[in-house]
Amino acid sequence: MDKMVHEIIGLFGASALGYNQYQAMAAHHNDSIRNAVKCMTPIVCPGEFYKSTGFQNGVLRDRLVTGWIKGQIFTGTEDDSIPYDDDIQNSLHTSFDYGLNNKFDAANEAIDHFVSRRYPKADGSLDVAGYYPNSRGRADMDISRAPVNAAGEGDANGTYNRYKNMEVPTYNISGWWDIFIDGQLETWAYMRKYAKDSLGNRDLQKIVIGPWAHQTIASRTTGDITYPANVMDVVGNIDVTEDNLPISEVLQSEVISWFRYNLNNVPGMDLGKPKFRLHANGEWQELAPLLEIQIPSENFDISFEEMLSFMNGAGGLKDFPIIVRETIFNGTVYDGPITIPALGTPLIDGLDGQPIQPIPNVDFKNDIPNVRFYVVGPNGDGEPANDNVGNYWFSSDSFPLLDNIAWTKKYMHQNGTLNNTAPVTDEGYSIYVHDPDDPIRTIGGANMIVKDPQGDRDSQGQMELTNPLYAPYSLNRPGIVSFETGPIQDSLCIIGFPVANLWAKTNPGGITSGPTDTDFFVRILDVYPDGREYFVVEGCVNARAREYARALVKGKNGMFDYHNKGFPRDEMEDSLDYIPFSNIDIGGLYEYKFRLLPIAYTWGKNHKMKVLISSSNYNRYQVNPNLPIEEGEFFRRKPGDGQTYMYQGKEMAPRVAVQRIAFSNSNQNYIDLPIYSPGTMTSTLEIASVSEIDAFVYPNPATDQISVFLSKNGTYLLTVYNLHGQVVVSKSFRDQTNLTVAEWDAGLYIFRITDKFSNAVVARKVSVE
Repeated sequence: MDKMVHEIIGLFGASALGYNQYQAMAAHHNDSIRNAVKCMTPIVCPGEFYKSTGFQNGVLRDRLVTGWIKGQIFTGTEDDSIPYDDDIQNSLHTSFDYGLNNKFDAANEAIDHFVSRRYPKADGSLDVAGYYPNSRGRADMDISRAPVNAAGEGDANGTYNRYKNMEVPTYNISGWWDIFIDGQLETWAYMRKYAKDSLGNRDLQKIVIGPWAHQTIASRTTGDITYPANVMDVVGNIDVTEDNLPISEVLQSEVISWFRYNLNNVPGMDLGKPKFRLHANGEWQELAPLLEIQIPSENFDISFEEMLSFMNGAGGLKDFPIIVRETIFNGTVYDGPITIPALGTPLIDGLDGQPIQPIPNVDFKNDIPNVRFYVVGPNGDGEPANDNVGNYWFSSDSFPLLDNIAWTKKYMHQNGTLNNTAPVTDEGYSIYVHDPDDPIRTIGGANMIVKDPQGDRDSQGQMELTNPLYAPYSLNRPGIVSFETGPIQDSLCIIGFPVANLWAKTNPGGITSGPTDTDFFVRILDVYPDGREYFVVEGCVNARAREYARALVKGKNGMFDYHNKGFPRDEMEDSLDYIPFSNIDIGGLYEYKFRLLPIAYTWGKNHKMKVLISSSNYNRYQVNPNLPIEEGEFFRRKPGDGQTYMYQGKEMAPRVAVQRIAFSNSNQNYIDLPIYSPGTMTSTLEIASVSEIDAFVYPNPATDQISVFLSKNGTYLLTVYNLHGQVVVSKSFRDQTNLTVAEWDAGLYIFRITDKFSNAVVARKVSVE
């Protein structure tokens, strides 16, 4: 008999149901050949929590950590039942299970465990709080920090990375403004690194990143922007609810093809196509007076698509076996097949009633890139020149990109300008005040449960900061300094992790010396030609964690070349976890270098880039009280909660601080941008800032023919890239060449011309209509 059960499994789920997939695969050794789990699809979730979910460059993700933990404790905890709860293992869930009197205490204990609790070590001394990267709790947060032995079993003294256990094809889905974006990228990279070549899973580690937040995956609107319909092109429509299940579209999605590819193409197993089996019904049912029917009269197998089409009310069932008999003598009236016509109405409310097409067959290993992400561009800016700028899907084998990236510093100046020129004189300071009880409010970004100041909506994605409801809290108020470019003449696209570099001093009011602490936040905005200002990306750093944050960019020795090699490794053996956190001196000038969150974004023509600097971004992050902190401790607080902190026996209340950003040739403040520039190849050499050759491309725009003319005689290589980074043409020529472009897709192309003798390079943007 055709086998219906094959004991193979594919995992699917988002958020908590996503990272549980990682954890299940990490628990024990799995090679995806012998084991039952053949693939998984984790959506908006990481296997690495510490840096992404907990503490970004030493700053606590306040609302996510405290809000989420409280939500988990409060949900289903019935403290009214405490008098009857006499066993922590029974079905009653009360604060008694935690040995506490109420769920508020339970929630705070759970948060303190994650953030500030210090546990005794074997020698009686206290371990560092969970806030620190070398805390004992790190192994609970990050798969990479929970070692295993040679057999793949958990072992605190193990010498093997737990990612070696995770040999399973994985299709990750995330969003630029998801709460876990950096952690999921890190998890994807670990799984690729530790996949064995012999099992072939390295090229089945996929990640898709769209213009989405945690709750808006596969939808067109996030924050204040509705993106073009092409945001649905890669993943397809998987945005379903109990009341709306467009099953005909869902079955055409790439996610369903992923399961078909992995669950129906198992080496050594001839599985055939999925099917439904309606088992023979041994019961007789009344059909009409004196007539009974047995339906189906024998096992009836039907294809997956045919059965779902029938359930959807759009297709019938052919050759369906029945037996009809009369009930007086039980004589057979009919024994054979019938055709059940399409019902016209779905059997389940919410289905879309459309015919079901065959699930697309996709060769994920050979035809689907490892990385696909959406490059966000202008939307509704009224500039015709920006109609085809940005808003497209980009394919790559890695992230962040190394090739085709021209790292470019945008320097901040004391007068508020932002440009490509470093200060040449001592420009002085930009000054603002950081009040820990009056913080800058979070508007937009990678958030889930952060609300806007009015509490009316989720504060996530690209929100418009000049909105009168938001500007007084997050843009036009004391506590912020801003820097802005002039109008961009063409376009500017960044792909990767921007890096911020700040030189700053802090002076708590009325105090001239001693230790202290503070935070710095950077937000990058897109200023539209009509004055709207949309959030793009952000990052932050804690002063005590400054050396740790720097090491994540420049390595432990401070010499790592992230421009050409990507960012430094951060595994247990690299020892970045043990870089000390230390207070700073009041009035001392310190350099802060830190990585921002990842993004792929294009500023259009006549748009401007704006950078905002502040020392709070609440309630996404905890607000720093401007106090020194004892070694190994963490002070958890909320604005205005009245808490004080004991430092070296002295009780200290949160302090208002004057923050100064210093600008000079030796104290350069900038955002180092990974600008996407097709044809730029990274190497150990610096990218030339001035080309020794010049090129003239005519006509531009072009519809049929294009001619390329060089300013010097010589031998040149012409390479033409489309905006997906794909090579369209590569040819050698002397001082002039012609191309036929009539059959090219309309859009922008990059013409990169290299002098074969001097290696000088010149690039031109060309529009084909």
